[in-house]
Amino acid sequence: MEHSKNPTQKWIALIIVIVLLGGLIAFMMSRREEAVQEELVAVTEQTTPSENTQPAPVPEQPTPTPNTPAATPTTQKSSYKDGTYSATGNYVSPGGSESVLVTVVLKDDVVTDVMVSGNANNPTSKNWQARFISNIKAEVVGKKLDDIQLDVVSGSSLTPVGFMDALAKIKVQAKA
Repeated sequence: MEHSKNPTQKWIALIIVIVLLGGLIAFMMSRREEAVQEELVAVTEQTTPSENTQPAPVPEQPTPTPNTPAATPTTQKSSYKDGTYSATGNYVSPGGSESVLVTVVLKDDVVTDVMVSGNANNPTSKNWQARFISNIKAEVVGKKLDDIQLDVVSGSSLTPVGFMDALAKIKVQAKA
């Protein structure tokens, strides 16, 4: 008994196979992206120093007092104008182009407050931005603007790229 398929059935079968293969490839790629992000978090956690790490105590020794006159304090001019500045920082994630809106409050070249709004399109990027945003204040508030250099915050390694891009724009705006 001979089975013959008409050309339409053959095309439909071919299209179904192609769609299934495409779906399988897309699924595998999304799983790979999650695995890479999980691996990055694991590496970050392994390389982050423990909070309980304390330097070895240094024995106290009396310090001789020199007989020199006290230095007169010098006032150092600020590099940046006090105020509130905002800029959008851009970066590229595996899901495409992303951005964060950064607002910084400066006083005497020191960041006194920071606000970050995520503008991610990709759900994974939204998650990483949320983690970054929840911990950014602890990383930058109280630091001099020029001393801020972020690589990874709360496991997020790409959102800091966007933050630093925005910070570079803010430095230009705030220049004294």
